[in-house]
Amino acid sequence: DHVAAAIALSEYMQSTMHIVYLLNKTYSPYYKWQNRMLHRLEILPEVASIMEAICDMPSQREAWKEYKYTGLPNPNDMIAQTIEITAKFIVNALHEMDLSEKNDPYLEVQAQEVLKHMNDNNTMSREQVIDEIIRYEWVEFDMVRNKGGRASCQNDWDTFSIMRKSQYMTWTDDMLSEYLWHINDALEKGRNLITEKYARMMKTASPEEYEEVKDFLPEISEDRQKITEAIVQIQVEWMEEFSKAYPKMASNARSIRTSEDNMYNTSYETYLRGELGTYSDSLIAMYGRFIADFARNNKNLAYMTMENTAKLYGYKSLDDVESKL
Repeated sequence: DHVAAAIALSEYMQSTMHIVYLLNKTYSPYYKWQNRMLHRLEILPEVASIMEAICDMPSQREAWKEYKYTGLPNPNDMIAQTIEITAKFIVNALHEMDLSEKNDPYLEVQAQEVLKHMNDNNTMSREQVIDEIIRYEWVEFDMVRNKGGRASCQNDWDTFSIMRKSQYMTWTDDMLSEYLWHINDALEKGRNLITEKYARMMKTASPEEYEEVKDFLPEISEDRQKITEAIVQIQVEWMEEFSKAYPKMASNARSIRTSEDNMYNTSYETYLRGELGTYSDSLIAMYGRFIADFARNNKNLAYMTMENTAKLYGYKSLDDVESKL
């Protein structure tokens, strides 16, 4: 699709120039002067000439005829190769500024590294990252619009923050950094991940409503769906194991299986599937490894999450909650 390719190239050029201004710790000017002003910067002024060279390159349509896409840059496409070179320049600059140690030219990976180094330099503690994620989620949750009007839970910050914090307290630092970046990036692009999560949940809880919104949701690849279902199966089994050990606590939570869904009840399985559908590809890969490690070591994430919930509510332990319910 040559029109889509042209739009993507334009977005790429603007984003690249924005990155260079960020590395120089200065504001990016109005788009008409972005490239001209790049020549005057101290870090990566050569990117200006690269942007001009890309504009001078002819159409690369011929490079894609008979070409089988492998996921790697097309070696016959001069623009694609120039983009790769530019990415390496940016990675080298990140290394020189001690913002990253990775060599991956895929800049989403570098974004994670920058956040990680910021955390390592005490810019944000682990607790602050969790609080920032929940703050973003609360803003998104507040903006969710329901057909029946505003839900009462949208006014209950205490419950919302405890439920979300209980989950994120179990996550690794890398997962937290990636999700903080992802949710912020989504908001900047006009996406509301919480709205998307509830929309995906309607597939089984409210099929008719789902048909009205499904075309507006980002598409999920078949491979990613397989990863998601493998994660969901493991976590549902963990929740059922927890339910048998702590039936009183479990009775105060969601039903477990999607088979129990209806328009008044959304199960844990459906909720989890909807939430995983909002993660970035990088985060779903991290989360998959995280769950696999738990499974290999015979750990149960449901126990850990629910214990965090109990303690945040002021109980001493899961047994303490169960005995008082």
